[in-house]
Amino acid sequence: MTMMSHLLLEKMLKRDRRSAIINLSSVAGENPLPFISVYSATKAYNDFFSQAIQMEYSHKIDILSLRPMYVESNLSKKKKSFTVASRNECAQAALKYLGIDY
Repeated sequence: MTMMSHLLLEKMLKRDRRSAIINLSSVAGENPLPFISVYSATKAYNDFFSQAIQMEYSHKIDILSLRPMYVESNLSKKKKSFTVASRNECAQAALKYLGIDY
């Protein structure tokens, strides 16, 4: 995520129109979580990194750290339900937040 942001930011700054980056974090990054410590720490990093570069580039680029709770995936082993979002729902919510019609 860090390297990809580095590669894209320079190109985005040269564009005539506003750009956006959506980074995937998780509520698991809000507090240290035993037994998934690396995952939790990585998600905290994703969120803090996104917040920091948003402060630096807010004049030209919208940077969103998406922090869902449960998302249907192989990692979570959760199925779509009332409390579990699909990947498409997460993507659509992020785009809607940025004011982009999907």
